[in-house]
Amino acid sequence: MMRRLLAGALAATTLLPLCAPVAAADEAPTLEDLVVTSVGGEVWQVSADGSRRTLLASAVDPTGATRRAVELSPDRTRLAYLTAGDALAEVHVQGVRGGPVSIVARTDADGRGAPSDLTWSGPSSLLAATEDVGADSAPDAITVLGLAPPSAAPLVGSGPTGQPTVDPRDPAHVVAVRPTWLDSGGGLVPLPASGSPALLSDPLATGAVRQPAFSPDGSRLAWLRSVEQRDAAGKVTSSLSELVVGGADGAGAHVLPVPPAPDLEAPVWAPDGSAVLVESRDSGQQVQRTGTVWRAPVDGAAAVALALPARLTGSLVAAVPSAPTGPQVTGAGVSTSSGRISLSWNAPADATVTVARTDGPFGTGAGTPVAVSGSSATDASVQPGGTYTYVLTATVSGVAGTPVLLPVQAVDAPVDVSLRDLGAQAPDGQFRPQYVSCTVLCASDVGTLDYAVLDPRTRRRGPWTAVAGTPDGRWSTFEPVVVTPGHAYVVRARGADEFGNLTLPRTSGPYLAPLDDRALRVSRGWSRLRASHAWRGTLTTTSSVGRAASVAFTGTRVSVLGSRGPRSGAAVVLVDGKQVGRAVAHAAYSSTGEELWTSRTLRRGRHVLTLRTTAVGRYAAFAVDGITVTP
Repeated sequence: MMRRLLAGALAATTLLPLCAPVAAADEAPTLEDLVVTSVGGEVWQVSADGSRRTLLASAVDPTGATRRAVELSPDRTRLAYLTAGDALAEVHVQGVRGGPVSIVARTDADGRGAPSDLTWSGPSSLLAATEDVGADSAPDAITVLGLAPPSAAPLVGSGPTGQPTVDPRDPAHVVAVRPTWLDSGGGLVPLPASGSPALLSDPLATGAVRQPAFSPDGSRLAWLRSVEQRDAAGKVTSSLSELVVGGADGAGAHVLPVPPAPDLEAPVWAPDGSAVLVESRDSGQQVQRTGTVWRAPVDGAAAVALALPARLTGSLVAAVPSAPTGPQVTGAGVSTSSGRISLSWNAPADATVTVARTDGPFGTGAGTPVAVSGSSATDASVQPGGTYTYVLTATVSGVAGTPVLLPVQAVDAPVDVSLRDLGAQAPDGQFRPQYVSCTVLCASDVGTLDYAVLDPRTRRRGPWTAVAGTPDGRWSTFEPVVVTPGHAYVVRARGADEFGNLTLPRTSGPYLAPLDDRALRVSRGWSRLRASHAWRGTLTTTSSVGRAASVAFTGTRVSVLGSRGPRSGAAVVLVDGKQVGRAVAHAAYSSTGEELWTSRTLRRGRHVLTLRTTAVGRYAAFAVDGITVTP
């Protein structure tokens, strides 16, 4: 069956060295960097605390394919991956930080021999498990893919196995996963083998195991194991994953103290073999496609959760040495807009920092110098929608440090929906922020959203409060904010470009949460009705003329919200005892949440609003929903 995986032409490519990111002064020098795929599909090299990152590959390769199952080559210069999407899967190889793509192998036209797992087996070959598209069975066997010249041949004795891992010291030593549905049982098996491969003997290496990985020196294996959870009656209720480490033959296997989770994925070894890193996902993170990366020392010490940004936890690819040299730029940040990009950073006091802008996301090619002012720089010569990389380099006494690469797209913050009246937008007392597309180029996502309350007396803004994103993980959707009647809110939004950089903030408002109609002091003849469509669920109504209702407020403008209809009347409006207008509720058609009257600008301070009902013809019904006050 292995001949069905077709070898493709391997194009010549220039191999680019992996850029070693910059280490912060207070970071432990032995902590490795991680190669990860982000939620958006890009491939990054990122420091263990998430403060430094280098883009290795964009979300879509030059052939238009998106990546899955990304594997970093042993020399850390190339990425091998399977293509995702509706088309039949192919195996592609591309240099880190761009370059041409080599199509190494592809599924045949009938969907047979589709690659499902991938791993490097040396500098010039890969192993790929294959299966038939649409088949219910596990992978057929494993194929050896040669890169130069391109070739495809079955791995002898691999049988129905998948998820291979290769001993770095001996590429001929392969361990794979045999499926549990076979009569001989599932578990880890060494390859190649004559006849049926024999399972590794340790009980922890048998059963529902997956994703084995050899240590850098080939002396140990790490793998994942699923454990069924049962209730008191013995019924299976769920399954949890655990991380196991044992010898290269499975001997001495033991579970590392990573918190069990419904989903553990992608165990990778630290470069020195002292720890295994694994990604954990709870049910909420599974929906968001994010995770928590744990670093578990193999000596059994407590596992530590790394502080990676959620956006950079799509999937673990590898752990690589972190070896910055010379004076370092740290804490680099970006604020972007369609016409200006602002940079900031920290550097040693005696360092000179230079900034150069290159076209594209990888920082290659000749750069354009950008003027530096202290520890910041602003580039106002960008084109809307353009993608650039800023290369920041610190130099002391002629010695240059490792550069920091900041890919960024020139985009604006999203445009907020106009919310004249939170009473109409949030009848249940919750403000649901909504955003629409820009009329000009802008960020496709809202990266962060904050709100603040205006003081009604001073109009000064209070502290910003972050709005939580919704559990489905879409950046442009946020949890509702419970608003307080009578308060005014301002909203600050930042967009996010395709690399996760935030835009300059856009502040909008004030948005006014009306005073509830129950804040009115009323004379006889009024009643309060429950109404699901009304602000805070009630209306204050009367059907008689000469009925008074009043409320005290502090602000510079006031509006009356209520219902209109063909049987409604009107009300004379007084502010501080002086008649200033008439709120007309009579209309040809019925409607709710309408602005019946609004004042001119008032002297800032405390006032009293009074309504006194009058008839329009023979109709005198009047319903108040709320009172909107502008600070």
